Amino acid sequence: MRVYVEVARRSFRRFATYRGATAASVFTNTVFGIFLSAVVGAVARERGADIGGLDEAGLVTQVWLAQGMLGVMDVFLRHQDLVDRIRTGDVVVDLYRPVDLQAWWGAVDAGRAGYEVLVRFVPPVVVGLVFFGARLPAGRDVPAVALALVLAVTVSYALRYLAYSSGFWLLDAKGAVRGLMVVWIVGAGMTIPLPLLPDGLETVLRALPFAATIQLVSDVWTGTARPSLPASLAVQAAWAVALLGAGRVVQARATRKVVVQGG
Repeated sequence: MRVYVEVARRSFRRFATYRGATAASVFTNTVFGIFLSAVVGAVARERGADIGGLDEAGLVTQVWLAQGMLGVMDVFLRHQDLVDRIRTGDVVVDLYRPVDLQAWWGAVDAGRAGYEVLVRFVPPVVVGLVFFGARLPAGRDVPAVALALVLAVTVSYALRYLAYSSGFWLLDAKGAVRGLMVVWIVGAGMTIPLPLLPDGLETVLRALPFAATIQLVSDVWTGTARPSLPASLAVQAAWAVALLGAGRVVQARATRKVVVQGG
């Protein structure tokens, strides 16, 4: 375990060097948060009733949480080092290391996510709390929020690992990565909180793993998951186990024979 802890620690330090890019991302997320807060606020006032158990402040809270978690979950799949290493054949060096490939990159992602929580999650959420009426979670829900966030990061990593691993069979994994990104943006409740969608569509999207990365965390934060909080966390845990297990199967199949592109 010490190896993976050190990998995570060094990954945190690595991502901490990208200060300019981080500041630009935080600014962008904040601007989108302002726009989306206006939209969901108008919808809530037009309907004049709770939507999915949320009032206007609850919906605004979900908007700012989504903007904060966007970078933590890496929904746009910007960090594709593994894709490049598979494409160039450098992954062979990784496979010779006395560590597990999935666990190694999981540790890298844990360090990245830890940094993103501090610099990309906290600032937009604070803006929402101070200027737009977003709410903090109830005190009794804080441990559940922390657990939900950890499970969400795990699910997000498992999804990305599967997409990146498609590069073992494809000449370029970018198609699979972009396809995942498009579905993820909608299914996670990132642009529009899922309670604002038609009931049938919301039910379908909640049955997919993408909701476990953002929407379910928002549910725990705002208290709408309180009546079935253990079930909500269990859904996240189940998706984490299932997707990590799928990644193990894919990894085992892919590494039986590694062919370097071009020779």
